[in-house]
Amino acid sequence: MGKKEISTEAARKKTKNLSVLFAFLFFLFLFFVFINFTVPSDVTFLMMALIRASIGAMVFWVFCLIVIDIIVKSVVDDIDPDDLNPLEGGLEQHIHERKNEKQVQIVEIETGRKKKK
Repeated sequence: MGKKEISTEAARKKTKNLSVLFAFLFFLFLFFVFINFTVPSDVTFLMMALIRASIGAMVFWVFCLIVIDIIVKSVVDDIDPDDLNPLEGGLEQHIHERKNEKQVQIVEIETGRKKKK
């Protein structure tokens, strides 16, 4: 009602964009951690830092993609509290179902008596 509806496709795009952003920032962080500032012109350390940072960023990207997808879907796919009761065991739902069954039985008994008369 007052909420802005977000489609699943838009949520998927937001998830992908956020995970790429976080992976890039993580890549930069790892690159500057692994680089050797004592010998900045050494190509070997530069290549090792690039490879390590790239692998770390790829793993972090997959992790972010999964975690952000779960968070975004939980916000987008809001579950109605009435639908949540059966998922949590639904003690209250079982009580209501039994009350309804008893009321149906009472109505059937009352209508059956009226039909017999």
